[in-house]
Amino acid sequence: MRHMSQREGQKRKDLLRLLRAGKLTEAGDLFRSSIEKGTANIGLQLVQARSWRKLGLMERASALYRDVLSSDSAIAREASEAHIGLAAIDYYQGRVESALNHLDISDELFPPFKELNATNRAIYMIAMNRPDEAIRDMTAKSRNLKRKGLAEREGSYIGCQAILARAYWMKDDPARGLKTLRSLRAECDVEKYPLLEALVLTYEGYMQFHVEQKYGVSAGSSRMADASSKLKKAVEIIERIDYREAGGEPYRFLAEIYLAMGDHQKAGVAARRAYRAAFIIGERIEVANAEMLLGVIAFREAEIDQAAARLSRAKAIFEEIGVQMKLESFNLLDLNLVRAS
Repeated sequence: MRHMSQREGQKRKDLLRLLRAGKLTEAGDLFRSSIEKGTANIGLQLVQARSWRKLGLMERASALYRDVLSSDSAIAREASEAHIGLAAIDYYQGRVESALNHLDISDELFPPFKELNATNRAIYMIAMNRPDEAIRDMTAKSRNLKRKGLAEREGSYIGCQAILARAYWMKDDPARGLKTLRSLRAECDVEKYPLLEALVLTYEGYMQFHVEQKYGVSAGSSRMADASSKLKKAVEIIERIDYREAGGEPYRFLAEIYLAMGDHQKAGVAARRAYRAAFIIGERIEVANAEMLLGVIAFREAEIDQAAARLSRAKAIFEEIGVQMKLESFNLLDLNLVRAS
């Protein structure tokens, strides 16, 4: 079996360094140069595939991952990493069962990735409305990371706790999720990690919004404004680091808060941004969520035909990917009723 040479390892490190610094153009130049020189090894292909995922170029990324899997020279670690990448793409495109299958194969090929895959698996379990399993796995992983020491594992720990908080929220306990995130901020320097800070801010803002709604806090209150400011900061970070893989969710959450505050114009702008962000990376469930939200906004604005059209498109996508369509703030599942309004 082939082993990664020192030169291959160094090129991979150089490409990763450029990606982490947000220098995607330079990373692409290095990869193209390696292709021209005939030195584009599998390690570089995997890093470039990750770069294309971050840019929302899912078809290109998927093709590279499959090239790796079809290569006779791929070592077990590389094949395992390719399955992790394909799992992420399947998840974005609404094929959650397939994503879980890729993670299972990844675990078998290279067992040291099991801990990494546990976080991704928890995210996919949440998407399948199985928060208890996500809570179990993220609680166990968090304890294991703390036992080993957080000095070199702080980023992984922050990610685990953020997913744990989301699982509590999905279990209809946003207050516990919010408490988890506040405890996390006391434990770790979240601001050292822009991407993770954006994730934490996204969940903090949206959970705070749900907690305030649960206890009947006025939509115009300072606490609602604080929730929206957290979402706005999350979006600013995502755009600053050009993290397109974040998809439409942060924008949609912001749109929902604006809608609850009665600002239909800002809600519409945020919902359309959610649609564009999700569409770019092929995140079909968030495309449907954005369509549904835009349908709600159209209905509130008495644009009945537009509301019916958007809700019809949302329902079609949800049915195709096997997700139950929920209209919690817009209890009109029968689109004929919308048209009759």
